[in-house]
Amino acid sequence: QAEATPQLRLTSRVLSAPLAPAGILAAVAESPPDLLFVGTHGNGPVGRAVFGSVAHEVVRRVTCSMVVVPLPS
Repeated sequence: QAEATPQLRLTSRVLSAPLAPAGILAAVAESPPDLLFVGTHGNGPVGRAVFGSVAHEVVRRVTCSMVVVPLPS
């Protein structure tokens, strides 16, 4: 007997918020995903200290599974 293939649903959203981490966390709270993908520029420790890191802030506060994907330079 053949196994059933699980049904997958992919949803993407482009957010516009004054503070990106707060916007992402609000969207996750509104519609919790099974898995969240977030891109990062990889600015390093100095860039993170000056500009902050959206991915780092979201990783610390999100309650779902998350994958951080480095964006190409």
